[in-house]
Amino acid sequence: MSKKDSNAKPTTIYRMIHVDHAHLKSAIKSDYLKKSKNPGKDFDIHNCSIEERDSLLVEGEITAQEARWIPRVKDLTGVSIKRRNQTAGGVLLVPSKNELDKVVWALCWGVGWLLLDPTKIDIAFGQKVAIRLVDPNKLASITRKKLDERIKIDRLSIPSGDQIFGFDVEGFGEIVTHLGAKADLESFAAGKECSIKGSDSLSMPLGIKSGELIEDLDRIEEILSNNPKPELEMLEQLQAIKRNSPIFSRLEEELEKALSQPGKFRVSLSWPMQLIDSHSLQETYKVTGVHETSIKPGLPALDDVIRWVNKKDKLVPALSSIKITLFEDAEGKNPISRKIPLRKWIACELDIDEDRFFLHEGEWYHMHEDYVKKLDKWIQDIFSKIYPISLPDWRNDEDEKAYNIRVAKSIGGQLFDRKLVNTSQRNRGFEACDILSSSGDLIHVKKSKDSSSLSHLFAQGANAVHILNYDQEAVKAFRDMITLPNIKRDWEPQKLIFGICKEKEPIGPDSLFAFSKVTLFRVYSELKGRGIDVFIAPIIKKDDGC
Repeated sequence: MSKKDSNAKPTTIYRMIHVDHAHLKSAIKSDYLKKSKNPGKDFDIHNCSIEERDSLLVEGEITAQEARWIPRVKDLTGVSIKRRNQTAGGVLLVPSKNELDKVVWALCWGVGWLLLDPTKIDIAFGQKVAIRLVDPNKLASITRKKLDERIKIDRLSIPSGDQIFGFDVEGFGEIVTHLGAKADLESFAAGKECSIKGSDSLSMPLGIKSGELIEDLDRIEEILSNNPKPELEMLEQLQAIKRNSPIFSRLEEELEKALSQPGKFRVSLSWPMQLIDSHSLQETYKVTGVHETSIKPGLPALDDVIRWVNKKDKLVPALSSIKITLFEDAEGKNPISRKIPLRKWIACELDIDEDRFFLHEGEWYHMHEDYVKKLDKWIQDIFSKIYPISLPDWRNDEDEKAYNIRVAKSIGGQLFDRKLVNTSQRNRGFEACDILSSSGDLIHVKKSKDSSSLSHLFAQGANAVHILNYDQEAVKAFRDMITLPNIKRDWEPQKLIFGICKEKEPIGPDSLFAFSKVTLFRVYSELKGRGIDVFIAPIIKKDDGC
């Protein structure tokens, strides 16, 4: 073993923020600082010095009252035994170089990370270091969260290493929460290329000797001030806000204000993405958690939501206790959804300290400034594309059904509104479009009081195109429904059009909520890669009351 090999050992570290260097104990949960008669609560505290930096070591054992396997053993054998699980853990708190920064490094061993105060953890710190340090061509593992209709989490691994696109990461509408890769650590005590892992924590070899450890920690702090590797910068442009993040409570406070004063905030009702396939089936709904038990037609409006939550003492908690169930029949006997908390029906967008935050599916997200600028530019480009067929104005006395009937006749198209395509795999059916133009374009029409719900429209349209591209039974069933003389039997989707009528003013790039922009760009990019054009066709209202 070389000298360089022995100078560093794998270490897991957290970056703690808002910690006064004179009160390092504040980085530790108070439960582990108190002396207690209960097992698992007593930890020893040691003051120490690391290269003249006053540090703190907290160590001990977490003891369970009873090992979890004991009841099973007793059931099988009849033998009563008493055994406890004991797991050791330790945390070494080392102040950063600059006392004014109130940054403290937490080196963790065993279950030591459980001792840390979660509100002081610098969220995604390890990932930030990784995207500035690793070789972009030697990525080994990624955990990715896709903000689509299912909000699914993928854990992908390529042991031999690959570029970011080898993991099918698109950049927009995706959040990477874990990154593992090779990194050149020549400037660290390790002195060679090593594997590192970054998430909230950072796992990498750090110097064994105190002097080398301090140098490594200072080097990490310097790296955080660098720009990300160009190939990886997309990975920090959209980030989920965890509930233990310092900014989370601020966002919840602003949401409370928005619910009490909706006219002063960018807040709206939004259709949960998980219900994309249910949109064309829904007839009625029922709300629980308030004193309203009747089955109601259509969907709730924002005014309904505001009225419900304002009946409660605490508005934000009410978003979790009040729930909505959807039904496909007028009597409310056939549910097509579970009870969905009201929090998942709310869209909210906030600007705090020049940062953009938005609420989607009940969770908060942060958009990096560069991300916002790029996204806005792309959305403007999409809106600048003009669909060759002009959709008629929306008359004041028309609902969506009446408008679609009239438009289908006026453009020589075929009406498909609420005409479901059924297959053996989709026994409830799906709506391919509202109108099929005479040239075979799929037109989806939406009348919207605001633009927050449009992410659902965009995802629904893309979902229909996806089915018609890859499900042969579905495309055959749809072709059999087409009666337009100009449409060939081998029809395939070539154009997808979103015809949108918005209250007060025509729909435009600036009127879209943040996540609607993300969804639209993802849909546009995905379908463009398949050779399918996407257009936004603003529909003008005839007069007030669209």
